[in-house]
Amino acid sequence: MGSLKMIWDCLFTPRLVKIYGNGPVEHLYVPNTAEKWGDQTLNSLYVIWKIGVYTSPFLVGMLYQRGYFEPDGLITLTKFFTSFGVLLVVSFYVRGMGRADNPTYTRFLSTLQTAQKELTPAIKQQLNMYDFEFKAWPVEYKSTVEHSDSRPKPVSVPKQHTFPECFLMIPYRIIAYFAIHTFGIRLIYPGTIGILQMVLEQSLLQGRSRLVELYHGERFKIETADKNEIDAMYINRRGNTTNGNTLVVCCEGNAGFYEIGIVITPIEAGFSVLGWNHPGFGGSTIYTNIDRYSDIFINNDDNLNHQTKMLQAKKNRQVKKLPQIVSH
Repeated sequence: MGSLKMIWDCLFTPRLVKIYGNGPVEHLYVPNTAEKWGDQTLNSLYVIWKIGVYTSPFLVGMLYQRGYFEPDGLITLTKFFTSFGVLLVVSFYVRGMGRADNPTYTRFLSTLQTAQKELTPAIKQQLNMYDFEFKAWPVEYKSTVEHSDSRPKPVSVPKQHTFPECFLMIPYRIIAYFAIHTFGIRLIYPGTIGILQMVLEQSLLQGRSRLVELYHGERFKIETADKNEIDAMYINRRGNTTNGNTLVVCCEGNAGFYEIGIVITPIEAGFSVLGWNHPGFGGSTIYTNIDRYSDIFINNDDNLNHQTKMLQAKKNRQVKKLPQIVSH
């Protein structure tokens, strides 16, 4: 059994999914019984929590009608959430104990911790052998380029409200803020829904594995000027195909992922490709400011060129010019 320090280190570490570089046969990471039980329990609690968030407007109304916000009902709710919390803590501990007792996972964790401190080319090569939860992937590029939008802004004059009207609008503003920052943006961009991503998890893994194993793709984490973390995949075809010096940037739709999206088309045509997931999709973090959602990546030309230069430089330190960029 792992030491208490190792168990503590493994409490909140990422889930290891697959190990690359093991020949043509797909090699998925096999957790032991303790880790598997803890992971399944935590996933079940996560699904329950997400369903509760998405149905919260109806759930709160139902609980209110049934008297759960009265003293007796609050006691019942307190017992429920206490049991939920105890089960959560036990699941984290059991999962951490299982991971600490698994040599395969501890080797991965050692590589990850080294990469998070200093990501050298040698460590990056070792890290590329693992497919794991992207939230723990070290940031390889941080953009400081702010977007300068020269497009004309629409001019609108806000309607003047009297004090009583403003006072009466406060509840509506609170409800609107809560809706936008919880389930609102997820309804507009369905690819950000966690449950949908869980359903597509195996398809995303297969698509990502194909890009890594067949086309030698490299996964990157890019931090934008807005502090979003973008999940990106770079396939370098320079020197291998006639179209390899042209980089195609693939932008998916509002429910699309680069793992199962349009990146395959330019790859098979021999182009170098940069695929990326919208904020909230796949491993990318969510961005809730809908007004600037489109500015995060694709409309920021200066930012995009800086990111492309970084990706090209990582493949060839002697790069003299930036390849032609084509949006796809």
